[in-house]
This record gives sequence, structure tokens and C-alpha cells, in this order.
Amino acid sequence: MTDRVAAVLAGIPARIINDVLDNVREAMPDVLVVRGRGARSYSNRLASYPPEYIAEVIDRAVDAIFGQSGRPVGFCRNPQRACLKSDWKKSNCGADDGHACGRTKPERFVVFIQESDEENTNRIIDSFRNTAFFYVIPRDAYDHLGRTSNFIKDSLRGLGDDLAVSEANIKSGAPALLLPVKNFGLRDLKRLVKRAATTPVPKRSLKAFRAEFFKENSYFLGRSKLAFQPTVEATAHGTPDKDGEQVASIAAHFRAGCRFDDFHWDVSPTGDKGWGATKINCWKTGEHSPSDASHLNVLVDDRVR
Repeated sequence: MTDRVAAVLAGIPARIINDVLDNVREAMPDVLVVRGRGARSYSNRLASYPPEYIAEVIDRAVDAIFGQSGRPVGFCRNPQRACLKSDWKKSNCGADDGHACGRTKPERFVVFIQESDEENTNRIIDSFRNTAFFYVIPRDAYDHLGRTSNFIKDSLRGLGDDLAVSEANIKSGAPALLLPVKNFGLRDLKRLVKRAATTPVPKRSLKAFRAEFFKENSYFLGRSKLAFQPTVEATAHGTPDKDGEQVASIAAHFRAGCRFDDFHWDVSPTGDKGWGATKINCWKTGEHSPSDASHLNVLVDDRVR
């Protein structure tokens, strides 16, 4: 495994989590393994994920990935230039305030959760807002050091294969997996993205989605006949402003466990009626009524820029 991976552990009983952490780190020193708080043990061998526990896990993930707290904007945009890590003559790296070092940016982001009931499992997966790829540690490994450690290590060894199709799609010119789920507004996308966050995506699923929704080899057609046209790298300006929600920092860089760089969608109406009564929803600033705009820039995580 050559690509840098950030792996968060959640729901593992407190009695064994430190030993699991040491075991995985020793076997895989290149993986950034994040201790997402030990959990209490349950006699039914199923984890529980209350909102306050999930919030703490997300906080720890953000701090570990970015190497700092304070809800960073993102990563240094010039990781290839001479900096403190590559040029001993420099006294200052020159990164903007709130930007973490781009040389340590993970390529993949995964979360290991202990098996739970459907309600708890959906709660923690949904709280990460499609950013991570999830592995569920099976019930028969509950509170067992060896089985838990081996499951995590085996999963990390297979991560490249599990994310191969998703990564290829995200790097393509028309990345369906980067469509903003809420504003695209169709259940087909919601199902596709959630599947990509929990299981390897078959190529046929992405081909079928593209065949149905990608029009004129140019844009995806979403709700209310809105066109979602992907940007090209030279014009992308998708890094969000600093805000007060921790998971937003991750959502600006990862989708279903895969890293993406600055990216947004140009969203515009199709047909002769223009926007009409159609609204664009930004989870941060609310509804936008773009009656006079030719298009709006919508980020991957449903923020309007």
C-alpha cells in the first residue's frame, strides 16, 4: 500500500482499542490510524453510536487528517514547491493560515465501525456525509483483540482493490460519484453514492448511471431538468470557506473514501423556461433563487459558492 491512508477506528470496546491501535500501527506504519474513542462493551456484542460519540469521532478524524484543530479550510495548494519539509534554507513554509500541509494529505479515508443495529449503523455513516469508505467489523470479532486487528489489517491490504472503480470514476472527466446528492435530487444518485461508501462499486452500476443521466456528452441531468456540468481543473475553484462544522473540512476533499482536488459543478437550467421556481439548496446558507444567474457553482457536498 503506497498511497497514504487515514483510518479511523470507532465502536471498538475500550478494553482492547489501544492494543488494536498498536497492533495495526506496528504492522502498517504508513497508515494514519486514528483512535476514535473507545466504546463501552455491550452484552449483545453490538456497538452503539449516540450523536455525542459520533461528534467526538469526527473531531478526532479531522484533527488527525489535517494535523491541527481549528476547522481548517484545507491543504496547502503548493505542495510541490520548496518548503520547510524539502528545503532547510527556508524559514517559513508560506502556507496560508488554516491550511494544513499538502505533503501529508491522505489519498484515502476509511472508517472502521463495529457492527451495530441498522439505526445506529445508518446514524454514523450518514453523519460522515458520504466522505468515508466504511468497513464493518463483524460481530464475531467483538471485543476480541486478534480478530479485530486481523480484520482491520486485511481490509486495509485490500483497500486499493475495493476503491479502484470509485477512484477511476472520480478521476474521469465526468465523475458521477462527485455529484452533489441533495441538489441533484434523484434517488438513483443517493443510492449510488451510499453504496460506494459501504461496498466496492461495480463498473456496471456507474455505466448504467451514466447511460441514463449523462446527456450530450457534456452534463448530468438532475431534478427539475437541471444540468450539472463538471468543471475542468484549470477553472475549478471548489475549496470552501472556513465554517463551523468539522465534517465540512473532510467533505471538501473526500467522497466515499477517495480524495478529490478542487472541484465544483456548474449548475444551470435546460430548456427555454430558465430557472422558474427552481431553487438550489445550500446546507450552509439555505435556499438560493437564481432567477438572474446563468449558472451557480455547487460544490460536491451541496454548498453553493
